[in-house]
Amino acid sequence: MKISKKLPIAAAILTLVTVSVASVAGFMVSAHFIEAQTDEKIMAIADGRRNQVETYLHTIETDLVRLSTDTKVTGAMGAFSFGWNFIGGDKVAELQKRYIEDNPNPLGEKQKLDSAEIDGYDASHKKSHDFFRTFIEKNGYYDLFLVNPDGDVIYSVYKETDYATNLANGEWKDTGLARAWKGVVANASPDKMVFDDYAPYAPSADAPAAFIAKSITKGGTIVGTLILQMPNSTIGKIMSNTTGLGITGETVLLKSDGTMISDSKKTDEVEALKVKLDLSTNLLENSFAGLPVGDIEGYRGEPYHLSVVRVDFENQNWMVAALISKEEANAGLTTLRNIIILISLVLLGVSLLAAFIFSRSITNPIGQVINDMKELVSGNTNLDLKGTERSDEIGEMFQAVSVFRDAALEKERLEEEGEENRAMNEQERSRNEELKEMEAAKLAAAID
Repeated sequence: MKISKKLPIAAAILTLVTVSVASVAGFMVSAHFIEAQTDEKIMAIADGRRNQVETYLHTIETDLVRLSTDTKVTGAMGAFSFGWNFIGGDKVAELQKRYIEDNPNPLGEKQKLDSAEIDGYDASHKKSHDFFRTFIEKNGYYDLFLVNPDGDVIYSVYKETDYATNLANGEWKDTGLARAWKGVVANASPDKMVFDDYAPYAPSADAPAAFIAKSITKGGTIVGTLILQMPNSTIGKIMSNTTGLGITGETVLLKSDGTMISDSKKTDEVEALKVKLDLSTNLLENSFAGLPVGDIEGYRGEPYHLSVVRVDFENQNWMVAALISKEEANAGLTTLRNIIILISLVLLGVSLLAAFIFSRSITNPIGQVINDMKELVSGNTNLDLKGTERSDEIGEMFQAVSVFRDAALEKERLEEEGEENRAMNEQERSRNEELKEMEAAKLAAAID
């Protein structure tokens, strides 16, 4: 293969390798940087939501402690207990008739009735109900319960079907409300709070419900239990903030096994306590170690990138997960890849063109030298050697050809001179012979 072909090919290969290696290296470095930024972002978002949730949950604990020691609460507990004892017959049927069945307010608004105006219990209800109702509405709790030491729900704000029932042996004895009360009764410390995790709660139309309870004491004696039914909406509002997570991103509150506690606003379906994230063991372990980043498959029908952090609340090992689809998370990488490919192609094209022009700047003069040498060999000395002024090796080649051309010209000149001399000698010889012949003729004539 001629050098005129080898040089462009070698230049093209070298350019291709150089641009490819530089592009791949640049992409890998940039990709690592972008992935690190994505991880840091979702970790920061998950941690921020975790802080919000923990702040809110600790507010609930503070509310529970404050209420359980409030004189209005201890007074209401005593008044309701006293009135409860004087209700004859089936207390459940009687109180549910007063505050649910005969309540003129529609379902979901039963808390608006201040008193059934029948006996002393209703007088106590009228005196305390506005205080508890205002507290619930102001702080966003789902409901508030007062339970006597026997397990009777002697008061609730919203008057659902758990109102007036017995948590030890009644209809709802196996529910979260009953478990919270039993946990308080079983604990000797009056300062101990008992939490029962979110689960479907039948009296609340099977909506997810969690309960937190604490004993009410008076004069050092436990007189009852205060139970708060925690709301879903407040945590849902915290989790619904998707700032910084793009189109597919979201944050959700999870149980320790990955079951969703909060409902997602990304779908119209109720997912709380129904959808479980398939979290790897490694990811769960890393959530304790401060390295909570990983991937899950099949969430929303596609792979997702997520960060999981633990929530410090009543030893529940809840988790806040910040998720974003891998496609969206890698959108920056895709854009970067396309830009690098485009730039690489442009650079490759420019480099190949430059390499071709450069190689031709070498091979064309070499080809001209070869042609001039061929012309010189064929006898053509009328050559215009344009490269003799160059200061590189090609100029030296042209200068060498110039020496051969000058030698050929000198040879031609000498040959022409020799031919001319031979012609002159021949003419001289011819003239001499003519003169000799003339002299001989004259001599012959003289002799004759």
